[in-house]
Order: sequence, then C-alpha cells, then structure tokens
Amino acid sequence: MGRTAQDFETHGVQNIRRYLRSFTIPEPPPCSYHDMINLPPVTAKSKSHQNQALQVQPENYRCLENMRPIAQDKEALIHWLDKNMPDSKDVKGKKVTMYQLPDKLSDRFFTHRMCDIYHMESWLTLPLVTLFHVLHYTMPEATNWGLHLGEAHHTLFRYQVWRPEKVTEAQIEPAKVQEEEKEKTAPPCPVVIAYQTPYVLSPSDFQEFVDCRSFPCFIRGAAKNAPYSGKHKLWATLWDTCRVEDAQWFFLTTYTHWVVGHFTSSGRIAFVSQIFHFQNRSPTLLEWLTYWMSSAMKYGDTYNLPKVYEPISEELDFEMGADLPPLPRARSESYWPGRDDEPGTQAILDYIHEEWEEEAALTAGGNTIGLPPRNNLDMTRPDIVKWMASCRQPTHRKLDQDDLDCPIGLDAEWAEHEMFEPGAPRGEWMIST
Repeated sequence: MGRTAQDFETHGVQNIRRYLRSFTIPEPPPCSYHDMINLPPVTAKSKSHQNQALQVQPENYRCLENMRPIAQDKEALIHWLDKNMPDSKDVKGKKVTMYQLPDKLSDRFFTHRMCDIYHMESWLTLPLVTLFHVLHYTMPEATNWGLHLGEAHHTLFRYQVWRPEKVTEAQIEPAKVQEEEKEKTAPPCPVVIAYQTPYVLSPSDFQEFVDCRSFPCFIRGAAKNAPYSGKHKLWATLWDTCRVEDAQWFFLTTYTHWVVGHFTSSGRIAFVSQIFHFQNRSPTLLEWLTYWMSSAMKYGDTYNLPKVYEPISEELDFEMGADLPPLPRARSESYWPGRDDEPGTQAILDYIHEEWEEEAALTAGGNTIGLPPRNNLDMTRPDIVKWMASCRQPTHRKLDQDDLDCPIGLDAEWAEHEMFEPGAPRGEWMIST
C-alpha cells in the first residue's frame, strides 16, 4: 500500500525509511473529460516547441559553455538512505513542523493539454512539502530552511527557492555563535526548484534538454548573434535564475518527470542527471528527492561532483601598498637595497663556513684555499665583501700553444694521430654552414 503526503503524521514519523520506500503521488489527468475525444495522438517523440516563447536573448555575461551528465548510482542512493534515515521512532526531541497541504488538487492541471502553470502548484506541493517535512525531521541543519516563491517572469516558467531563513544574532545563543565561528565552513547555497507544465516541456523536449552538451557562446562584434533554440532558451533561463538567487544546485520538473543539476562556481559548466519518472518504484520519487536535496545541502557523505578545471576569476593586487615606506636610493647601478639579504650572498657565507670544516690543513694565519685567517672568521660584512673582491682578481696567465700540446695529466700521453697540428681540420666538417 502506497503512502501519500497526508500519511506523514501517522505513518511517516513511525518509520521514516519505510515511508520513503512506499511513498506515491497521484497521477494527473491527460486532459479534461470534454476534450478526451478531440485529444490529438501523442507519442514519445512529440514536441511542443513552447519554450521558443521564452523571452531570453544571447548576452555576453552568460558564460555557460558545456553540460556534463551526472552518474547516478542506485545502490549508493539506497545505501545512503538505509544508513541515514531512521527505521523506527527513535528520534527524540524532534520538533515536527506542521505544513499545510492543499485540501483539494486543481482539476485544471493536465499532462497532454495546455494549462495554466498556476494550477500545477497545488499538485507540486505534495512531493515538495513531504520532502521538506522529512528533512526537518531527520536533519538538524535543515530546521532553519524554508521554501520561498520566486519571481514570476514568464507564464511558461516558474520556480521556488529552498534557502535558509534570515536569523538575527539576537536569536542565537552567544555560546553557539562562538562555536560556529570556530567551525566556520562554506555554507550550502540555496537550491532552485524550477517547473514547467508537462505540455510545455514534453518528454521529448525534456530529453532534448538533458542530452544537450554545449551552449552557444556570445560573439562580440557588429554581427547579431543567432537566436537560441528551445532547449538553449531553457538552459539560459535556468542559468539566469540560479545566478539571481545565488544558487548552484537546481531541480527541474514537470511533476511527472524530474532532473537534478548543478552549476560550477564560475557558471561555465553544468552537470545534469537523467530524467526520473514520478512513478518509479525503486527508488521512489521521495527517496530520490531526499538523497539529492541532501547532496545539495552538503549533508553527510552524499554525492560529490567531480572537480573541473576553470579559469581564475579573482583580481590579483600587484600594486605596492601605499603605507609602505619608499626604498632608499641605491649607491650605484650594481648595488640595490636588499642585495646583501639575497640568497646568493648568504650562500657564499655558508660556503666559507663549510670550507673551514672540510679543510684539513689549517694554520693560525691562513689555509690552502686562500680563505681569511680562522681567528678572523668573525669579521664584519664589509670585511668579507672586501676579501671577496680581492679574490676576483685573476692570478693565472692565459693559455698558450704549449698548454694545448702538453698532456692533461702526468700519466696521460697524446697519441701520435691526436697531436695538435696547426691548420689541420679538427671537427670543423661537423659544423653545417
């Protein structure tokens, strides 16, 4: 026996897990009784093309580029529900929020005929109110979240926003405020729940929306951009809605079909799931909604979207702070402030100390490598710089012809054919001209 939204107070609180598993929602009629005879044949490939009427044009701020599918794992979804949803009435201290369900569903909501989108809202209240009832009952983090109706820009597209309520600091205990400041993390963003009637977004149009993998880019210039197609207009409307509401996760539904999606922080890439039918039995619609809404709210070990590469949009400050004092004027072109603090100078000083440790033949007045006397090792920096300058003076003579003819070592001897001969070719043929 299926459980409905009205059964939550009696059966849902007794066993949340069983209630999710047996939840059902009523099926809307295809059309009115009087239009049944004149109903045109509808197939799986029938399209309405109603989204061409959406008033959205190409804009340069809309940076959506491509869409990627979300891999849905049924076993992971069921396992998460079994782990996190209580199967008995063992939740103590839970305050059950009372929701008002519609007393009567609208009789002017149809699936195969054009109808007003406002008649759809009473039907859509059943799964959404039950979902939020479950979240409030099982998730402490969701107690201050509420559903708000979005702005109505078009008669074909409407949405609601699931977001935290505004709470003043006076309503929060001071100890709790300090604890939250210590464990401050990125809060979850609002979630957009957009909907269209089943006739406007037919199953074929819905599938075309899900299968779309690229979005037309805005071309700057004198030439006018080509108008969007129906699926691109729906993607653009959904993108604009999420940007206005500061949301990244979204749900799109016709009551009979559902998808969940996510925009990246930059808005360039979108993820979207496959279509979920409202009469699916394993998982049920309420199980599916509970899992994905918990993922959007970052609750528990739910689904994590794959990371994607995106361009950096933060503005980097390369200017020097105005409060810093100006650098002193350099003494010469080869010297600049802070030169003595660079790694090169420090490396030379470290080399001097290492050579003192490694040099075996040390005397009181000097050593074999020409370092300053050991008893003067604690000399000042100017003395070390002066000594380094004296070491740069060449103390050897230039190589001449005799140096080239002599052996490299005492034990080495030149072969007769390897003796240096003036004017003889010695590899010049290897150089290409």
